[in-house]
Amino acid sequence: MPTKPRRTKSAGAPQRPIRVVPLHRPEAPSRAAAAAAPHLTYRNGPLLTAVQVFSVFWGSAWQQAPNSGLLQRINQFFDTF
Repeated sequence: MPTKPRRTKSAGAPQRPIRVVPLHRPEAPSRAAAAAAPHLTYRNGPLLTAVQVFSVFWGSAWQQAPNSGLLQRINQFFDTF
């Protein structure tokens, strides 16, 4: 579902939404590009000090390659943060 741009309190131009996980784009090239260095910003919001993440992988396809490797990488991502 597309998201609408958020408007600032001023009458300026709309801001783009902040995306944590990139959107799936099947039309994008399948060749893996080098990962860019992360650029995380703090926007003065409240900080969560004790977060638990539970990932759910629906279906048996996650038990077979290549999805099983992706499953491990996704869980490692959440363990890192």
